[in-house]
Amino acid sequence: MYDISACSFGIYLLQEFILRILFYHTSFSIVISQYALLWVTTLITLFLSYALTSLTRKAKCGRMLV
Repeated sequence: MYDISACSFGIYLLQEFILRILFYHTSFSIVISQYALLWVTTLITLFLSYALTSLTRKAKCGRMLV
């Protein structure tokens, strides 16, 4: 388990791609109300980008990339 400061650059890199997938390739923004949309997307984006970054850092080449 890594702390967030060790994964911050990977989170920064991946958040844009996750947000694009959520908004442009799913009906996510239609299903959730506009008031909850900000908070739900923030939590989902942070969780997914943190999970993907920590998985990437476990690989040998991933430590050099992220």
